[in-house]
Amino acid sequence: MLKKHPLALYITWIVALAVIPLPFILTNSQLTTDYEDLFAYDVGILAYVWWLVIIFLSTRPR
Repeated sequence: MLKKHPLALYITWIVALAVIPLPFILTNSQLTTDYEDLFAYDVGILAYVWWLVIIFLSTRPR
């Protein structure tokens, strides 16, 4: 369905990979630790959300 509309496909992937983890990263900014630790937490949040997206896409019903 989205193969006929490449712009919609790209926007969907941007939302899935960038916008979904954004609230978690913004909540993370309230922690009072070093910037190196906050960066590591942010990368961990991105990896976890991307992992959840991968699981969702691999187990979706046909």
